[in-house]
Amino acid sequence: MHPIELDELKSIELDILLAFHDYCEQKGLSYMLYYGTLLGAVRHQGFIPWDDDIDVVMPRDDYEAFFRSFPCDSSFETIKLISYRDRSSIYPFIKLVDTRTEVVEDFVDPRYKTGVWIDIFPMDGLPEDDRPFKENRKAMRKYDFTVGDTTTGTTPFRCMAKRLLTPILASSDIYRVAARLDAIASETSIDPRHDVGAVVWGYGKRERMPYPILERALLDFEGHRLYAPTLYEECLTRIFDDFRTPPPENERKPHAIHATWIAD
Repeated sequence: MHPIELDELKSIELDILLAFHDYCEQKGLSYMLYYGTLLGAVRHQGFIPWDDDIDVVMPRDDYEAFFRSFPCDSSFETIKLISYRDRSSIYPFIKLVDTRTEVVEDFVDPRYKTGVWIDIFPMDGLPEDDRPFKENRKAMRKYDFTVGDTTTGTTPFRCMAKRLLTPILASSDIYRVAARLDAIASETSIDPRHDVGAVVWGYGKRERMPYPILERALLDFEGHRLYAPTLYEECLTRIFDDFRTPPPENERKPHAIHATWIAD
């Protein structure tokens, strides 16, 4: 196996994204660039230069339709959908991975390695109160310690806490915890009269968006025209505040992952 450097990693991810876009167009499914990928499209017309992942969201009905149909399509030889639902992933959302690659994440138990991926998050309806975000936060605490690598931590205190709590929580079924996070997110159906949000992961109450956020426009991303929220300014401001200003250079870091080709 040999390492995959940042530019090559982005190229693999872009190939997955374009295949995903074409599939959604063929099936009439709605998706949008989101999180750092949306920020990159708006600020850089492509990847954030130091970033190394791709995030998209789909309205829950489209997300579930994609989950059901994509694995049945035999035309994708090197792209696989993974999910906690069949125990091929520990995350409460789905990913598309390149099966020729392997990725180990820092701070995550190496047993849960995947391939180079793009993340696909469901967009769900929200009630008037913030109960889904509160429930999500409680479930996420358990999730983090269940999957944690006890040999690493972002701070000495967190590393010590992981060493103490992870053995206790290791008996938890991580797939059941992921299912709980997904269930919390999907409790409220999308309704034009109410807000929506990507509750299952991410930024807590900052995820609350007005229903029109689901309206789409095409933006440039690495020389391609891909879908994004028409209200991208409002979306990015809610999540990142002053998204137009890049962070200081010492904060411009990729995710802590180690990607390799499985075979030459």
